[in-house]
Amino acid sequence: MLVGSAVSFTTTYRGDRVKYRREEDSRWRDQRRRAYTDLAIELKSLMALLYRVAAWHGLDQQPDPLAPDQAVLLFAGVFQRRDVAFEPMLVVGDPSLIAAARVWAGEVNDTRKQLDRDAQHLTADTWDALVAEINVARQSFHDAARHDLRLRYPVEMCRPHCRDLGGRLA
Repeated sequence: MLVGSAVSFTTTYRGDRVKYRREEDSRWRDQRRRAYTDLAIELKSLMALLYRVAAWHGLDQQPDPLAPDQAVLLFAGVFQRRDVAFEPMLVVGDPSLIAAARVWAGEVNDTRKQLDRDAQHLTADTWDALVAEINVARQSFHDAARHDLRLRYPVEMCRPHCRDLGGRLA
């Protein structure tokens, strides 16, 4: 009877440990997912503002152009939210994903600086090339996030809604 109790206790204990680890892994994966999507939303917001300012300069075909002087406060707000969203990434993110996020954010920042400095010298082709670089970095971030979160479906299935907009993903 003592042996039966010990076996029963050990089996229950191990089962509970496995269940606890699985639930804990699920909670952390949810935290990482939330951190990744929050940052992606803010970076995408910055991209949307860039497209609108570029449209004001005649470089993009956004339907709602925005003058650079009107965009200053909007950029400040989105940059602040982006910085806040980056912090949880640094805590829960995989190092390779953090690196991909930094590359994407860097491409967005560099494009904004170039738009601020040289908008009058940029051509539509140069603008499209800058946007394409941002989208390569963005896709690398998304791929790294899917890998870290262990999403099992192929990447091609993730983007059926994307359409080509002159080198830019929707």
